[in-house]
Amino acid sequence: MVIGLPSMKTPKAICTICLMGKQHRDVIPKKSSWRASMKLQLIHADVCGTISPASHSNKRYFLSFVDDYSRKTWIYFLHAKSETNGVAEHNNRTIMNAVRAVLHDKQVPKAIWPEAIRWCVHVQNRSPTSLVDQGTPKEVWSRVKPCVDYFRTFGCVAHVHILYQK
Repeated sequence: MVIGLPSMKTPKAICTICLMGKQHRDVIPKKSSWRASMKLQLIHADVCGTISPASHSNKRYFLSFVDDYSRKTWIYFLHAKSETNGVAEHNNRTIMNAVRAVLHDKQVPKAIWPEAIRWCVHVQNRSPTSLVDQGTPKEVWSRVKPCVDYFRTFGCVAHVHILYQK
């Protein structure tokens, strides 16, 4: 599985310290009903803390991201839990304001909110923002100027031609 690690047998004895370290309040299902089929398809995130004592750099929390497919984990250490929320919460509010507007404007069923969110984020990533000087979020991320000539109004009438097959 990895290079440089000797094969070890799992001890049969129960380690009390290990059990205490693994205690938690809720039961977490061991197996999900769905698993990602490629890397970065699904990312799990969680904030852990308050951890006492604080680190030497006064960190009391960490934020972890886990790729569902590979189980690769990234962590970021934080001074306060509030460090995780500001930008994402503001962005979520911006997205939801746009979603409510397009759903109301086109009078489409509210149950298609996932499609509306996907569309709003797609447009947002290709739109200029005052917080990004070098272009759009997509352009800064991929170093490619996005093409938007295919954009249409959300909920517009579209026709699809299905080829007749014999």
